[in-house]
Amino acid sequence: MPYAISYECISCDGCVEVCPVEAIHDGPEHKEINTSECIECGDCTKACPIGAVYKT
Repeated sequence: MPYAISYECISCDGCVEVCPVEAIHDGPEHKEINTSECIECGDCTKACPIGAVYKT
């Protein structure tokens, strides 16, 4: 199951810094995960200080 980032994202870059495949990018309003690049390691969920990254 892919991961997603909710609109609660504060764009702190915590998830970006830990993503081993650089699948997280700036979106129009918050960070977004490119599901075709994501390897579903879950590091981003652990790095998010507000819990905005979740498994869909």
